[in-house]
Amino acid sequence: MVGNCPNLKMLPNFLINMLHLKRLYIYDCPLLNRILLPSDMPLLTGLEDLRIDGCPELYRKYHPQCGEHWPAISQIKSVFIGEPKGEVE
Repeated sequence: MVGNCPNLKMLPNFLINMLHLKRLYIYDCPLLNRILLPSDMPLLTGLEDLRIDGCPELYRKYHPQCGEHWPAISQIKSVFIGEPKGEVE
């Protein structure tokens, strides 16, 4: 779980080595603009549950079906991406 990090811009690269990571919850990280490089996401083969909330940049980039990086996470069994509060699309 990564949360309440208002200045976090990137997740650490060691995340791609966590092959058995099953759940990743990210919340209230408004400056975070990517989870990993899209080419690295297939390395997280064990990831089954991804939840993102309160992260406007991630919402835009990973939003189901229309976000530019959605294809990188679309294979994950359970994905929830909460709409940022106060944001207008």
